[in-house]
Amino acid sequence: SIGYLMFPVSDLQHQMFLIFVLAGISAGGMISFSADIVSAVVYSITVLAPLIFYLFIENSSLSFMMGSAGLLYLSFIIISSRQINLNILENTILRIEAVEKEELERNHANNLELNNRILTQINERATLKDILKELTLHVEALNPSMICSILLLDNDGKTLRTGAAPSLPSFYNEAIDGVEIGDNVGSCGTAAYRRERVIVEDIEVHPYW
Repeated sequence: SIGYLMFPVSDLQHQMFLIFVLAGISAGGMISFSADIVSAVVYSITVLAPLIFYLFIENSSLSFMMGSAGLLYLSFIIISSRQINLNILENTILRIEAVEKEELERNHANNLELNNRILTQINERATLKDILKELTLHVEALNPSMICSILLLDNDGKTLRTGAAPSLPSFYNEAIDGVEIGDNVGSCGTAAYRRERVIVEDIEVHPYW
């Protein structure tokens, strides 16, 4: 509302000052909001439109020329904001792709490291228990929010045995060790019984548990 309510009538010097101030504000706002093209355009229009309107209704050749210049300037910054918006989007997409690529490369390097460590343990004739423990600890290190455990199907083909679960409490491992597999017998027992992957989102409320 400054461009309309504080417009200095018949004072060219202060009119030019007001024009420069609002032009600077609109340019700064356009750059700040250009990540969201709608906000940039709306902001620029609301800053300059009242001033341009007042210049056009001043009913003088000079004010009409100044209003026309203001309208051209508004059009220019709207077009410029679109270009800046496209550049920001491109840079954002490139940044996201670079981060994803870096994450894939890091995961690949970690997987190679894990493979080498497991192969080294096999060559050194480490026990299966030690190899599985190394595997679970490495997975947990790569994913700090995870708790990893490996259960093995016993030779009888009917029960599960704890292979490795270094981060789970011993009472839990003892309770699980020797459980019979079957449909709806935990996600692990169900997976072993069905011979397929089973995913449970929340063990506190899922009927398998």
